[in-house]
Amino acid sequence: LIVTDQRMPGMTGTDVLRESMKTSPNTVRIILTGYADTDALIDAINTSRVYKFVSKPWDPMQLKQTIEEALRDYEKQLEQKRLVDDLVAFVQSHPSLFIADSESEATGESLNQVCE
Repeated sequence: LIVTDQRMPGMTGTDVLRESMKTSPNTVRIILTGYADTDALIDAINTSRVYKFVSKPWDPMQLKQTIEEALRDYEKQLEQKRLVDDLVAFVQSHPSLFIADSESEATGESLNQVCE
C-alpha cells in the first residue's frame, strides 16, 4: 500500500506512483490531494492505477476505512489470482477432461459424461 500526497517538492504523487508501477505493479495506491487539478488526477488514473483519491483535509477515521477497504480488495485480488492459478494447474494436470481427443470423440465421451 502506498499513500502519497499529490503535491510535494521535487516530485508529484503521480510521479511517485508511476515509478512504483515499475517495481511493484500490484501495490494499492492512494493519493491525498487538496487541489482539484483535473489533469493531474486523470494522469494518475491513466498511468498509475490509483485505487482512490482522498481530499484534504481528510477525516482520519474515513482515511483509515479507505485504507482497510483497499487492503481487503488487495487480499481479494490475491485470492482470485490464487484460485485462477489453481484452476490452470488442475486443467494442465488433467487435460483429457477438458480437451477432447480423437478417441473420446469417436466414442462420444464428453466432459459431462466424465463428470457424472
